[in-house]
Amino acid sequence: MRSIYVIQPSKLLRTVAIAVSTLVVSVGLVFTAGPAHAAERRITLPVAADHLSKVHWTDTWGAPRSGGRSHIGVDIMGPKMTPLVAVRDATITWGRFNNGRGSIVRMRDDEGWEYQYIHINNDTPGTDNGRASCEQAFSSRLCGTLQGGSFPKGVRVTEGEVIGYLGDSGNAESTPPHLHFEVYQPTGSGVTPINPTAMVDAARRAIVSGTTTPPPATPVPTPTKPVGHWSNASVAATDTFAVIHGRKPNSAELARFITEAESTGVWTAIANTYGDQLPSAEVARTYAALFGRQPDIAGYQHWVKARGNGMTNRQLVARFVSSREFAIRYRAATTEDYVNALYRNALGREPDAAGKAAWISRIDSGRLTRSDVAYEFVRSRESTITHRAATELTTMSVIRFGRIPPSADVAVWAATRTRRDLRYSTTAWYGN
Repeated sequence: MRSIYVIQPSKLLRTVAIAVSTLVVSVGLVFTAGPAHAAERRITLPVAADHLSKVHWTDTWGAPRSGGRSHIGVDIMGPKMTPLVAVRDATITWGRFNNGRGSIVRMRDDEGWEYQYIHINNDTPGTDNGRASCEQAFSSRLCGTLQGGSFPKGVRVTEGEVIGYLGDSGNAESTPPHLHFEVYQPTGSGVTPINPTAMVDAARRAIVSGTTTPPPATPVPTPTKPVGHWSNASVAATDTFAVIHGRKPNSAELARFITEAESTGVWTAIANTYGDQLPSAEVARTYAALFGRQPDIAGYQHWVKARGNGMTNRQLVARFVSSREFAIRYRAATTEDYVNALYRNALGREPDAAGKAAWISRIDSGRLTRSDVAYEFVRSRESTITHRAATELTTMSVIRFGRIPPSADVAVWAATRTRRDLRYSTTAWYGN
């Protein structure tokens, strides 16, 4: 069972009871609150850093609950579809996609600490209908591993990687959307829940101050054989991360990639490295949404590297909006023309009347700039899904051949992806 406090400014503190089934409950264990303060442990904020201003939380650890229970997590309140990220390099130990019972994922890092994310989104964007697709609840990479509604043990995630989206699934339907986040400390004979609030607070301070403590280096195995067309898995990892992330892999990422490439195949490792919210996909999607075209290879590589060097997605969109190509394309465009173009290029459809009117009003009233609106279209789930085939194949083609794929190839790839997951598709196209 889980219970939370929902705290709103200028209102009395009120308790909202929420019953949520979890793995711990299913085996009959009931925890009372452990230590008042968590042992010192550096984590990344479980919410994507560029959404920090949209979320809030307070320390309700140990608050009394019915039946002698105590609150054993921190509730991070925020809008639905706020991206959630892995707080450490970790391995998924359990998780499910279930719109009715609630979607949950639990992971264990390399030192045995465990982290659980509860109330993952279960609604299609803009609704409370409980009909989310897997990729509206979890990242496309995790959805590609789903087996019968559950995630298999052993799937690796990288610190800072988007793993899912904040929501109100399970018995949180009657409450404001939030992430119930739990941390479990290894004890030698198992794990015990501890208060994660101090760790989450420290992660917030690190973002605000611009200071972070890098995770400890992970031992990197020595590559033992060629993989694909690369001389070894380390070379393949360097090429892959340059294209997908715009940077070199860290030690944990390199170790994971080498192990996967040599045990399950290099293109499986590459597919497991890719994600819809990573620089390669964001750049390709921005070209499509704002310029209505595939990227040129020089521009694509330039902007992916810029993202890898710290440019945010919002800053990327702003640079596109201030470009000469954008000015030429939209110089004479009325607000209505501009919004129509965003719907067609970013979402691949004609605008709905209500949505179109709302965006025009926001621009004309000065509440949002054209750059603000472009950013919202580019980052939307609908845009992500619309351009998924093109962004995936662009990434894979640049990794393998160093070129942007022709439109005909994208169409064939899209047809393949309607039937098979990303790992199967990359292996089928490029071998292993």
